[in-house]
Amino acid sequence: GHVGKVLQVRVRPEEDQLSMGIDLGIIPGARSFTEVARQVRQRVVTSVRYFSGLEVRQVDIQISEVLSA
Repeated sequence: GHVGKVLQVRVRPEEDQLSMGIDLGIIPGARSFTEVARQVRQRVVTSVRYFSGLEVRQVDIQISEVLSA
């Protein structure tokens, strides 16, 4: 599977760290939803750290929709 769309992003600042919640619409495919969520989480943490210098304490991924291919 892969991400079809990002439905919502929530960011909670906590001193020098961030907590995030991301709601996704996923298109089913070869990769499992768990694998897609793991990869999104990893990319978000790496990108936020690189662009802002802030640590990401937590990223909650919620699959809110399953989209057709």
